[in-house]
Amino acid sequence: MVYDSSIAQRQMMQGIQNPKAIQEELRPYYDGTLFGRRGPAHLLANDPAVEELCVMCNQNGDIQCECCKATYCSTNCRDTDWPLHDLICKQLATTCANSKRPEGHIRYFLFPTKGKKPKLVWIKNDDDIAETAVLRADTDFTPRGAFCDMINVNASMPRRRIGKVLICKMLDRIKRSGTNLPINESMIRLSSLGQARVEHGPVLVKAYVYSRLSPLDPRRSDREDRDVTARDFRTVVDFFRTMKANPCVVDIERFPRTHYNCDIWPAVKLNCREDSVRFRPFAELVDQTEDSASLIIERVRVPSVSLFSPRRPVLRAKHLSLNWIYELCSTNVDIQPASGVIQNDIFAAAISPVMDSVPAPSNPGSFMIIHERVVALDCLHVFRLARFLAYNDRTLHIPVSTLTRADFERFWNTREITVPSGVPSPYSLEDGH
Repeated sequence: MVYDSSIAQRQMMQGIQNPKAIQEELRPYYDGTLFGRRGPAHLLANDPAVEELCVMCNQNGDIQCECCKATYCSTNCRDTDWPLHDLICKQLATTCANSKRPEGHIRYFLFPTKGKKPKLVWIKNDDDIAETAVLRADTDFTPRGAFCDMINVNASMPRRRIGKVLICKMLDRIKRSGTNLPINESMIRLSSLGQARVEHGPVLVKAYVYSRLSPLDPRRSDREDRDVTARDFRTVVDFFRTMKANPCVVDIERFPRTHYNCDIWPAVKLNCREDSVRFRPFAELVDQTEDSASLIIERVRVPSVSLFSPRRPVLRAKHLSLNWIYELCSTNVDIQPASGVIQNDIFAAAISPVMDSVPAPSNPGSFMIIHERVVALDCLHVFRLARFLAYNDRTLHIPVSTLTRADFERFWNTREITVPSGVPSPYSLEDGH
């Protein structure tokens, strides 16, 4: 759904009885213009002074990038930002420098579907059709209309001075309606593999300001497009790294507990076979251990509060006196039809959330295992439990309901003799050792 400002204006002029309710309804598209007088000033302000601030923080900067002249407050901020800044630095200094501007064009960020790096592109000023054309040109699928979703960055970044409105425009709506757009390769490289929400199709980022604070007057003449900058790039990346839709905490060093307003818990993430296939082209982004095992199972951090999928006990682990809970986090749960898309046949029924065998269509997709006592599980704990249950169920044909804690402890100790790992038994966590 694309927000129609003319309809919103007409509703407001007729008299709105509950503006807060409407603001909540429009929150995904809220850019601070309808209810700006009640919102943070920085969502509306045309603040060119932000370009004098450090790219990484809100401090004044006096150190510049030698190539593109981006501003930093310290060498520490500059060096920390470099892995990301390097993706756009040369473009800002050459093909998309201000001196190279085509007449009547504005600078945008484009995160292409194919390719390792984001691009800077020139698009004609105030031309929505040109914006959509750029998105459609980046994918093999041609929609029968714009079908664009727009996400506002500002409302989710209250602690950062942005000084303009940043909008992400994408074809994500097509994916949700049943079209399987490919994974956006340039965006998946911005975070740890599989820990952030996977975006599908191209993403375009634009910036604009309002020449005067006029919440009730959305005329186009009040809006002025602006070039995106190096600081805007860091803002957009931080936004996607901290989205509430992300299954994991992506950057714990930059965004500690205070950013999430809740505790951060350790967890183990198990990628289903389909997700593992999707991630395999990006295997260079993860530390490889034991035949690409990290594409299947990895240690992560998660918010203590689940915003989407409920957390439930892993009943098969509970039966063995292991207090584990699980949360679904498949990257494709919103793609329809779901047949054959989100099945976890790597672990099959072994780590199923129910006691009895589960039919294949009901197998969960990717999911995370968390200890109820908020202690750090090791990947080996989950992996060996899966092997133990699978061995008894498939090889020995022993019902899971007859297995006990002693059986799993015996299996663990035997594996430690044949394949020593040095990892303490999962029961050491249960017993508080």
